[in-house]
Order: sequence, then structure tokens, then C-alpha cells
Amino acid sequence: MSLSMKGSKRMANKSVQATLDGPRVYAPGRTDSGRLLSMVFTIRGELVRVVSARDMSKREKKEYERGQSEAADSQDTQV
Repeated sequence: MSLSMKGSKRMANKSVQATLDGPRVYAPGRTDSGRLLSMVFTIRGELVRVVSARDMSKREKKEYERGQSEAADSQDTQV
């Protein structure tokens, strides 16, 4: 399974909290099968450690879809 981060850059930059392992990053995305997931991960050197992965809440879905729409609109105006 892979998670597409296309159009999620704005939301993926949100640090959830700092821990001894380093900052935890929130990253929403869509799987290859279309499932919308919210992930929290931390980066240790060259490794990405997934802390949590779950289905998006209604609020997260709404924000994610809005971000996708804004990303598409941005690409349309650049062409």
C-alpha cells in the first residue's frame, strides 16, 4: 500500500508535537485504492517511523478535499 501526498504539502507541514524521537508530523493522504488516511510520523535519520494511521474524520476529509481543490486550481492557473 502506498499513500499519495499530492496536494497535501500544506497540511503535512503541521508538526503535531515534539518528542524525544523528534517532531511528529501530521500527513493526510489517499491510498492507491482511494481510502483517505491521516498519518502521524517521525523521521529518524533516513527512516520514517509511522506513529499512527487511521481513517480521516469528517472535518479532516473536508479540509483535505479543499486542499486538493486549491492545488488543482493552482495548477490550472500556472498552465
